[in-house]
Amino acid sequence: MTHEDLQEILRLLKQAGLDPMLCDCPVSFIDTAVCAGIPTEPGEHTRGEYILLPTELVGMHPVFVIPVKGQSMKDADLMDGDQLKVEVRDDVTDGDIVLASIDGECTVKNYFVDEDGDHWLVPRNDAYRPIRLTEEMNVRFIGRVTDIIKAVTRTSYSHMAACVRKEKEMYEMKTPNDERVERTIVAIADKVEHRRQWFAVYKGLVAKKVFHDGDYEEFALLVRRLVPAHKRPADARELRRMEELSFRKSPYLWDKNNAPVTGKRFDDYLQIAIQVMEELEKM
Repeated sequence: MTHEDLQEILRLLKQAGLDPMLCDCPVSFIDTAVCAGIPTEPGEHTRGEYILLPTELVGMHPVFVIPVKGQSMKDADLMDGDQLKVEVRDDVTDGDIVLASIDGECTVKNYFVDEDGDHWLVPRNDAYRPIRLTEEMNVRFIGRVTDIIKAVTRTSYSHMAACVRKEKEMYEMKTPNDERVERTIVAIADKVEHRRQWFAVYKGLVAKKVFHDGDYEEFALLVRRLVPAHKRPADARELRRMEELSFRKSPYLWDKNNAPVTGKRFDDYLQIAIQVMEELEKM
């Protein structure tokens, strides 16, 4: 990417009402987490690496970035796994979120001076108690927190699947009629050589909205009614065991490298499912 390309991207983002900043300033990254809870030793091992931050956020004072652990500052939106940008200075003021060392142990808290002139480190979680700073303590303010770089959490597969399923249900889809469904099951029965291969038939029907995910018992009863003499009848418990890895998705998304069966067995399952879907489309 050229400098001109980058400038054009920034211009388009600003035009869209955003306020982009170029991360072009290296800032030291310390790999040892600091505790947002009970003060703990900062650790002996640090990693001499850097991350890039926008120059506008770095300012005049030296800064470093350090990860945080614990929940004592959760009400300040400072959560376990977040990274803190700390401005190195000892002239902290009342109300600052500070990184402090108490007798050689580090913690992150709000700095506060009460009406009696006593100095405190105050958590933002009612489950933790404030720390009163006394003359007997060896207290050193390392710096103040100026920015919180939020940790990105992964959304669970089940949540994403539920959202997509809900969206799909809003589409107007033509569901195969009962006669077409029954003819398809009878026609494909000869392809099913093992009890668990009925799972491929079932998933083909699910993909075409004949069944919902989890309707194992209803599907198994239908198969037993339509092909009562089949040597390997459908069993709901066996079907449920196959709902693993990419087999949880539509057959169009099955992945040979991420499936509960491999090799020719995978090919057989996929062929059966595709044939079911193709038959149902002949309406």
